[in-house]
Order: sequence, then C-alpha cells, then structure tokens
Amino acid sequence: MSGLLAWAGERYPPANAVILLVVTLVVYAHGHGGLSLGVLPAFAGLWAFYLMVRIIDEHKDYEADLAAHPDRVLQSGRVTLTELKIVGVAAFAIQGAAAAQLGIGWWLITLGWLTWASQDFYIGRWIEDRPVLYPMVHVPLSGLACLWISGDRPLTAGAFWVFALGVLMAVTVDVIRKIKPSEDRSYGSALGPGRARALLAGVLSALAGVLAAVVYTGIRA
Repeated sequence: MSGLLAWAGERYPPANAVILLVVTLVVYAHGHGGLSLGVLPAFAGLWAFYLMVRIIDEHKDYEADLAAHPDRVLQSGRVTLTELKIVGVAAFAIQGAAAAQLGIGWWLITLGWLTWASQDFYIGRWIEDRPVLYPMVHVPLSGLACLWISGDRPLTAGAFWVFALGVLMAVTVDVIRKIKPSEDRSYGSALGPGRARALLAGVLSALAGVLAAVVYTGIRA
C-alpha cells in the first residue's frame, strides 16, 4: 500500500482530484439542471476514469520511462505494473457503477476513444514524433468524459459547450505541464518560449469564454 500511495502522490496527486471536482460540479449542474447527490457518483466516476487513463499510460510508457526516469516509484520497483493493473480494474468497476446512475452511452463512447488513443490511433511512431499534434488528438477524450458526466444525451448546443470545456481543460493542463523548453515533448521546444506563452494565453482566454457559455446555456435550459 505504501508503494501505491507513493506512486499516486507522484503520478496522480490530490491536486488532480480538486480540478476534477470543479469540472464535475460545473458539467453535472449544467446537464442535470442543478446539483444533487448524483454529483457524488459522477465525481467518483470521473476520478476513477482518469486514474485508469494514467495506469494505461504507465503500462504503455514503461520501457521508455525506465530509461528516462529510473528514479520514479514504478521504475524503481516500489510498485509493480501488476499492482497498478489491479487498481485499474477497480477503477473500471467504479466507472461502471457511476455509469449505471449517469447513463452508459457516453461512457462506452469515451472508452472506445480511449482504446483507440491508447494504440496511438494505429499510426504509432508518425504521431509520437509530433510534440504538438500528439496531445491534441488525445484531448477529445476529456470532452467525451465531460459529456458522460453531464448526462447530455442529445447533441444540443449545450452539449457542444460541455464537450469544448472538457477539451480546453485538457489542453490547458497539458500546456502548463509542458511549457518549459527542457521538458520532453514540450511546447516550449516545439514552438519557442514566446509562442508557447502566447498559446497558453489563448487557451486560457478560450477556456474562460467556453466556461461562460456553459453557464449561460445551463441557465437558459
């Protein structure tokens, strides 16, 4: 257990839960006409979903990280891939329980995109070598996850804004994480420091606008 907690602190820290809680509150209230106790399984499902995504990434990148980051908890042997796989199965079960309350349709679509993305869309090395394009084709996953949590069944204008909010949240987090030129697959290295900062400013502005649209469409619904 100590190894799993150390891994979580390093690769899936509590700050993630704070961000996901805020997102859950916004999109759930939008899709369900306000907050209720149903927001609790919605938050648990979203948190478990991204935990599972992180575990899939740990399996996918294990060999590369073994060479690049040998001191990490997983690579140093304090936790094993098998132990993470068990946690991933538990996270999947939590999502299933949440989907029973929220609806299974968007969850299955989200899992389908995750399966496709985890295989690098079957174009492998070509997309991995493009540090800006690579994360951009993965961020729709967050938009789909937000649609699942919001409960928006039809593709209404409000559902579009919820999807856009999830996408821009993912882009914002990714740009902030990888804005320094020294980071692997960084925007700073790909675009240069000035353009990377301009990208972050643009993304934050777009995020604020989309958040306002989500609130507005939710009020009018």
